[in-house]
Amino acid sequence: MSQIRNIRPTAPATVSPQRGNLRELARNCEEAGFGQQSGCLTAATHLLGNLYLRLYPRTAAEMLDRAEDLARAGAFESAALALLPPRAVFTGGRLADGSVIAQVQLNPGHGTHSRNARWLSMAVLAALLRALAETAGPQALDAA
Repeated sequence: MSQIRNIRPTAPATVSPQRGNLRELARNCEEAGFGQQSGCLTAATHLLGNLYLRLYPRTAAEMLDRAEDLARAGAFESAALALLPPRAVFTGGRLADGSVIAQVQLNPGHGTHSRNARWLSMAVLAALLRALAETAGPQALDAA
């Protein structure tokens, strides 16, 4: 049984999903090499655990479990997509220089993007983390 399945909304978080932590993890994921994708996805599931339970109470546990299982299986792009909230919109692509970018919209009309990631999974994850840092609101981040 994964650790995510055991998370309760009142459980103390080891790392608070503050704006700075979300943005720092986004930068780290963009710089991640191939072998570091699993670590970034694991860090994201742990960082987002309590926040997701608060923001998406009906689907959070399933989203986090699925992402964790997919990352463990090496399906990194699928794992990153599994972390997207149900109504999120994303786009992604590769630039001429080989870098990968993505954009995630949590709210209509407002998107955040990744910058020069090496892998599509990390571009999507970085954009998601930035979107959450901008749109979750301080009360949601503080309560997580």
